[in-house]
Amino acid sequence: MRYIEFYGWQYGYRKISSTKLFAEHFGMGLKDAHDRTHILLDEQSFVLPVESLEKATEVINQFTAIGALCRLVDLA
Repeated sequence: MRYIEFYGWQYGYRKISSTKLFAEHFGMGLKDAHDRTHILLDEQSFVLPVESLEKATEVINQFTAIGALCRLVDLA
């Protein structure tokens, strides 16, 4: 198991795309995905699990492309 920390956003952050990506990659309903997007907008961080390094890399690349700030973290 790998973990991604979402910790902020950059100018141009695409909120609708973010909500869709949270729903797609983490199996969230639209309300939960929307709430995660707004947590980032409120400058709060959170960590979500992914099943592999390959999946984590894919997710990080897609979120970075839409203006989210995220990184792989080790929760040892």
